[in-house]
Amino acid sequence: MTQLPQNAAPGWYPDNHNPAFVRWWDGAQWTDHVQPAAVIYPQPMPVPIPAAPVYVQQPTRPAPPPSKRARIKENRAAGVACCPKCGSTSLSANQKGFRPGRAVAGAVLTGGIGLVAGGIGAKKVEVTCLNCGHKYTP
Repeated sequence: MTQLPQNAAPGWYPDNHNPAFVRWWDGAQWTDHVQPAAVIYPQPMPVPIPAAPVYVQQPTRPAPPPSKRARIKENRAAGVACCPKCGSTSLSANQKGFRPGRAVAGAVLTGGIGLVAGGIGAKKVEVTCLNCGHKYTP
């Protein structure tokens, strides 16, 4: 049996014959009383706390472009010149000028006075949309 000092207090001590048991020491001698030794369990491993789920925001689809009518309305409200047909702001403005073809046709049909027809509308501005090709006068 385990050697204990003479002044050892009574209690349960490890049994030398079987380490799975403890034996009672009455303060003077070992008794026949035995019981299973208390099992010392190893400290449990800490359970990792899962990180909070990461939610990834799905990319949003871009808003559809405004309709032609809405684009034209926005441009006019902002005072921006735009094509009345497609709403494009890519425009080219030119003066019509003298048209020799019209002058020749006027001369053939009406005589010399028809030459003046070539100058009719020469000071008017004609705007051409570079997107759709639509021509109009502002």
